[in-house]
Amino acid sequence: MILDFKEISLEDSPLFDTFFNKASLNISELTFTNLFVWSDYRKIKYSLYDGGLIIFAELEEVSYFFPPIGYENLNDVFKKILEYKINNMNMKMNRVPENYINSLNKNQFNIVEDRDNFDYIYSRDELIQLKGKKFSSKRNFVTNFFENYEFEYLKYTDKYYDGCLSLAKEWLTIHNISPAREAEFNAIIKLLDNYSHFSNIKGAVLVVDGKIVAFSFGEKLNNDTFVIHFEKGNTDYVGIYQTINKLFIENEVDKSFLYINREQDLGIEGIRKAKESYNPIYLVKKYSVDIICD
Repeated sequence: MILDFKEISLEDSPLFDTFFNKASLNISELTFTNLFVWSDYRKIKYSLYDGGLIIFAELEEVSYFFPPIGYENLNDVFKKILEYKINNMNMKMNRVPENYINSLNKNQFNIVEDRDNFDYIYSRDELIQLKGKKFSSKRNFVTNFFENYEFEYLKYTDKYYDGCLSLAKEWLTIHNISPAREAEFNAIIKLLDNYSHFSNIKGAVLVVDGKIVAFSFGEKLNNDTFVIHFEKGNTDYVGIYQTINKLFIENEVDKSFLYINREQDLGIEGIRKAKESYNPIYLVKKYSVDIICD
């Protein structure tokens, strides 16, 4: 097996979109936009092999393959990929969805559940309507925001670049700066810098007194699911996150999408609590896989 890896670039968007649309994937990582904006951090590379797409992420602390796209015999492809050594290292495959796992011979692979990277899936209509007791606190936050602030909801254009960048800098400053948060900040910048090049991406901002106080960006994941990649708000404005979440989905997510994927919690307690508070209807399970050596 020979894998000729190439770094991901903007020109690769049609290629990736063709593979992803045909595969109808349900994990948040596998959109071209997401892979590209995180590519400086994850050093994303890809190879075309035997009619399919193999994606590799190289980080300082760990390197891994994403699940291969476009193959029928997943068991054989997994085995070939995981037997492939890069820098003489044994490799893993991460972010593997459950439907892939069901196709594997469990006697040939070590399969470990990766709870911190499960995606949270919500009903589009529930996140817009916020009906019932289970959404009462979210509904109250939105009501109070509408009552207390004069604001504008606006679709993102490049004229809001500086305002979004300023908000992202504020968000980074008020949190304890970590490599992961710096990487997310840089991914947001890369999204803003290349916004016009992404075919599926949608964005919006909330403006109060001429200042951008929240933004959200997302895109089509598959035919029935829309994924939110980035959402930031100035928490000096009470109810800011509940409001941008509701208005973005209401205005930017077409009715043809039944579900909203709000990505993973990364095992961070505060993020997990926040995502669970929106009452997900299910979680997309993901796994790490490596080969059982003879």
